[in-house]
Amino acid sequence: MKQQTVEISEERRITIPRSLLWTLYVEKQMTTWAVAEKLQCSQNTVVRRLHEYCIPVREIKKSLPTDEIVYLYEVKGKSMQEIATIYQCSHTTIGQRLHEHYCLNGSNKAMANKNDGRKKASRPCLPTAEIIKSYQAGTSATAIAKNLKISRWYVLKVLHHAQIAIRHSCRYKNISEDELVYLYTVAHMSTERLAKLYHVRSGTIASRLRDAGVSLRGHRRQLDEVRICELYAKGISVSAIAKDQGCSHTAVRCRLERRGLYRGRKKAKSI
Repeated sequence: MKQQTVEISEERRITIPRSLLWTLYVEKQMTTWAVAEKLQCSQNTVVRRLHEYCIPVREIKKSLPTDEIVYLYEVKGKSMQEIATIYQCSHTTIGQRLHEHYCLNGSNKAMANKNDGRKKASRPCLPTAEIIKSYQAGTSATAIAKNLKISRWYVLKVLHHAQIAIRHSCRYKNISEDELVYLYTVAHMSTERLAKLYHVRSGTIASRLRDAGVSLRGHRRQLDEVRICELYAKGISVSAIAKDQGCSHTAVRCRLERRGLYRGRKKAKSI
């Protein structure tokens, strides 16, 4: 059996074959941190790939010392990413623990600053009201996250929870949600076909469908994998093979990754 490897494409995206991730995380029951260490990438990258491959992530609430986390965050001024590295968990987990702490103990930050013995700049304790006020005043979610030194994900989570309509950039394309859901669920059009119809990327279509609460169909199409491997071995590009098979380039790439054959993005021949 060929040893599968992790590759880094020209766009610095780390390619982890699904079969390799499945073996390490599901069959061998390794933690996301152990997988990240073995594959020499970040734990967040492993979690993102698990979600992309629709591999269920085990929900294990790690026991963490909340008082120490608050001390490092408030008194020592460490970022959530730095604290996450210390306790070998994701920065999202640290953010959740801090949020839980501030919800239960609203005055703890003032006490921490007082006991510090020196006057230090006031650091926002994940203020929900301030996030909402700033956003309604016209500040972007990215700018708010940067100013408060928190993740943009957390800012959007607060806004969604408060039922605040999210603004989009000028690149945002208006697509009828009802029409999109109908074409995908009733007319059974694929995300690739819908992307061509609306002149956007298939990832944009998938994102809008998820926002509408639609469960995406899995890649269950039967393809001639032997021919795919033969064409790829001859130097034919993934896009050209996808055209030959009548499917998306992602479907072809996934088949090649499962067999450990995908070499990343490079110039190739056409059929």
